[in-house]
Amino acid sequence: MSTLTSDLGPASDHSIEMRWSLGYDIPDKFFIIIKVILLANLLIIYTNMSKILLSGAYGQVGLELYRALSLKLGPDNIICTDVRPPPPNFQPRHHQILDALDREALFRLIKKHQITEIYSLAALLSATGENNPLLTQKINMDALFNCL
Repeated sequence: MSTLTSDLGPASDHSIEMRWSLGYDIPDKFFIIIKVILLANLLIIYTNMSKILLSGAYGQVGLELYRALSLKLGPDNIICTDVRPPPPNFQPRHHQILDALDREALFRLIKKHQITEIYSLAALLSATGENNPLLTQKINMDALFNCL
């Protein structure tokens, strides 16, 4: 009876050595295919471990980005924040009212949910921003710097 065995090297050696116990060699292409499959599975596992924070999530860009990321990563991996509650026709799985200028609250949220990626979308846009350029500068830049 034939068996497929796998020997994994030490943690620092990421190569995989495989032997087939039939007594004849398997083409190198087989091992390349196996390695590609294993790497693809690791990439899928890594992607599913992403925890994303959408700051300013209830604006036009945030709503569309949430929908796209939810399809790709699942809604459990996305935390939405904004200074206002979500619109009635939009109910994300995880959301929190948060002012992106509140650096300490932002840091607590990042630590609590173990955030790995941040999309900083909190901003005042042109119509509102033209009426109060200093506030626009503060929100648009300070919110971004807090996320960095």
